[in-house]
Formats: sequence, structure tokens, C-alpha cells
Amino acid sequence: MSGAVLALLAAATAQPARPVAGVLVAHGCNKCHDGALATAKPKALAVFDLRDEKWEARMSEPQLHAMLGRLRSAPAADRAVVQKFVDAELDRRKGAAGSP
Repeated sequence: MSGAVLALLAAATAQPARPVAGVLVAHGCNKCHDGALATAKPKALAVFDLRDEKWEARMSEPQLHAMLGRLRSAPAADRAVVQKFVDAELDRRKGAAGSP
């Protein structure tokens, strides 16, 4: 295969760097949690704004868990992406809390 074909194949099969944001957008969370949109809600933006690079940083542990609850009607694969993200974020915070 040519290098160009291999590059296209790799790009087509690559996972996005932050797939959870894509899941949230696909389920309409950005309507309230994207400060660039007219539909954004101040109370929602106070929790997180998807425009921020580390949008999850201000979220509390209960808010992280609630995010999954809001996707209860989403397909299992999407819920799994969010659950993995929440678990990883909570683990990261525990590790950071234990760091000197």
C-alpha cells in the first residue's frame, strides 16, 4: 500500500483524543454547555463549558457521576465511553491528591 493510503486508513480508524466530548455533543449537552452557543445556560456553564480545554476540571465528583446519569437513554457504547472517562478522571484526581 502507498504511504498516502496508509495515512488515510490510519486517520479513518483513529480514536479521537477526547472521545467523551464527542459523545456529549452527540447527545446535545453542548446546547447548554458550550458558551459559544446562544442556547448556553449560565448555570450549566458554571459546571462546565466544552470550549475549555480541561472542561472537566471544575466538576465535583457528584457532578461527574451525574453526567453519566443524564445519558441513561444513550446507547451502551456511549455510556461506556463516559463511564471510562469519569473513572479515569476520578483516578487522576486521587493520584494528584497523593502527589507531593
